[in-house]
Amino acid sequence: MRYFYTLLLVACSFTAFSQTRELPNSFTYKVLGVDTYSPRLEQLYRFDQQTYGFSAVYSRYLNKGLSLSLPFRLGVMNYPYDIQGFYEGWNFYAQDVALKYNFLTESDKKVRPYMTGGVGLMYIAQAESKWERQIPIELGISYQFLPGIFVQVSTSYRLSNGANAWHNGIGLQFNFDSKATSTSFVD
Repeated sequence: MRYFYTLLLVACSFTAFSQTRELPNSFTYKVLGVDTYSPRLEQLYRFDQQTYGFSAVYSRYLNKGLSLSLPFRLGVMNYPYDIQGFYEGWNFYAQDVALKYNFLTESDKKVRPYMTGGVGLMYIAQAESKWERQIPIELGISYQFLPGIFVQVSTSYRLSNGANAWHNGIGLQFNFDSKATSTSFVD
């Protein structure tokens, strides 16, 4: 599996650019910490009850600062069944449609804060009602350490008809042009 990630990193590094009208695509891969305890028990965040997940996001440039994002998430969560009781280790799969707004879009900025909001569906195989509607709201920061390659840190709160949750993530974002024929990096 590590060879796959190495190959992916090398492949993306040859076509990585900043997301603009001419270079409109972005992929982000994150590891997530999932907390369903805190929203239910009205606490800030429970690191001791956190489970883990993975997120892959495709984004497409719309106009200056605004992108359409399609996040896919999968992982394990603890699902609440009453005020202090939780089913442990339930698998989830989720798809969102969201708008992402980048506050700083100048190519010379290494640190770029952003905000995302949208709608989504989550599937939980073990739950009685398998589908949940969600409204994700995310804040994050991207830090460019190579041209077109960013480290991204984010936190999102997911309003749901079943299990509200915090999803905190860290990962890599690759901005690229799918039609690129050159290996030169452009901002």
